[in-house]
Amino acid sequence: MRIAMYIFLLLAAGAACSCSTSGRLARRDAQALLSHTPRPLRAVAPPADTVRRIRTNTEFDLIPVEVTYENGEETYNIWLDAVTVVAPSRTVPERCGHIEIDFLVTLPRILQSNCRSIVLRPVLHREQERIPLEEISLRGTLFDRVQRRDYWQYVRYLERFRPDSVHAARGFRRFVRYPLPEGVRADSVTRAGQDISLRYVQRIPAAEAGRRLLVTLEGEIRGLDGSVYPLPPSDTLRYNISSMLFFADTTTRYVERIIEKHIRVSDRKRLAFRAGESCIVDTLENNEVQLSLIAQLMEKIFDRREYAVDSIILRAGASPEGPVRLNERLSRERAWNLQHRLAAWFPSLPLDTLIRTGGIGEDWETLAALIHQDDNIVHKQEIEMLIEQEQDPDLRETRIAACFPEEYAYMQRMLYPRLRAVHIDYRLHRTDMVQDTLVTTRPDSLYAEGVGLMQQRQYDAALGILAPYADINTAICLLSVNRNAQALELLLSLSDDDARVCYLRAIAYARQGKPTQSIQAFDAACALNEDLSYRAALDPELSELIKNR
Repeated sequence: MRIAMYIFLLLAAGAACSCSTSGRLARRDAQALLSHTPRPLRAVAPPADTVRRIRTNTEFDLIPVEVTYENGEETYNIWLDAVTVVAPSRTVPERCGHIEIDFLVTLPRILQSNCRSIVLRPVLHREQERIPLEEISLRGTLFDRVQRRDYWQYVRYLERFRPDSVHAARGFRRFVRYPLPEGVRADSVTRAGQDISLRYVQRIPAAEAGRRLLVTLEGEIRGLDGSVYPLPPSDTLRYNISSMLFFADTTTRYVERIIEKHIRVSDRKRLAFRAGESCIVDTLENNEVQLSLIAQLMEKIFDRREYAVDSIILRAGASPEGPVRLNERLSRERAWNLQHRLAAWFPSLPLDTLIRTGGIGEDWETLAALIHQDDNIVHKQEIEMLIEQEQDPDLRETRIAACFPEEYAYMQRMLYPRLRAVHIDYRLHRTDMVQDTLVTTRPDSLYAEGVGLMQQRQYDAALGILAPYADINTAICLLSVNRNAQALELLLSLSDDDARVCYLRAIAYARQGKPTQSIQAFDAACALNEDLSYRAALDPELSELIKNR
């Protein structure tokens, strides 16, 4: 076993000496090549976020020949593969909130060796941001064997000595000279001998893509001799992003606004009163805070110069316990006491003439609403029916207390205090208006916000705003999140005279598997705007459909 290990190490050392990495490659300026995926390969779409190796045929084959007979003569038709033209830029469509970029990485034979490890790192450039994508790792057979030997020695060390974490880390650095790659897109062992082409597919959220993407390739080659050869900078691939935002309607939408001369401001505050009393006690429960809020609103209203106060209607309510006549008197007295409190706070204001007081009495309407909203009341429906049917307020409360004693006790404790409130209605008018109403138009800021979100490719958020408008921008958002049936239904309700609408119908029909209707809609769009005939090449739903019709 010891002799075999020595032989292995001698072979590895000899290979390393014969595989001087950085020097040979630097002299030849060897580099990996980056190119767009040819159209025939793009027709077979692999899953997103993958790497596929493109196999090359190194054997000689006979050229296929088709024999035909025309006018009695034998004719030979030779079929040749299409020539692939590599261009530095390409247009990619945005679909379903994502953009898929697809490119080839070619490793020439000169870069490969059994004693080398190659790490390729595609880099995505977006505006001022640089985003490294997942790496590709390719290792020669001898390099892989040396790595596995190092790990075998490290595992033997752990099993024999059982070190703590500190010594285990030191042992790893000692035994493992070439760690196995982690977090890579692809990792494989290859034999040198021919050029290797790898197809790299990456999906990117549309909201993060912008209008243009750039891709470059970085990497390094590491040899068993310890040398490292950084790959020279590759060509830059450019991806221009085509989206349905091309058809967006960015014109300003206006909304009508009706301005009334006379307006009303309502305020409701809960004040606590002792049972059977109408005087206001500041220190009782939360009265001090509530009174302060009433004063703040009144001061704010009188400070607005564009408004004039016509009148203030002040009413107070009461809870149902006790005789109805007593509660009516208490509610009027409570409103009157609050009026005097406000007049004392604002002596410069003519509140004595502006304020009109009144009593609500027992506020059964508010109580019924509170009961309906409260899930803690078990016999809610029965109590609501009793309130509606019994016309005598005193008898109504007596029956509730007798039939539903637990609910009545809960209502006294939790709901009745909320009925002892004051209602203040301010009646105002605009001082700069003569007519009773004025109709104006202003930009619809909510619609503009939705369009802005759409242009940022935040389609779900934009759809939450634009859905009620049901226009072409709504349809674009629906198509962009793959809600094609809804988009088509909306587009069919829009004008037939809009070329953009007809073109989007063609896309929606194609996604719904209706090629005949799609072509008809496309022809209608081109009849309205002939420039759209060139647009079809940018949309995968239509490009093949139009080409093969």
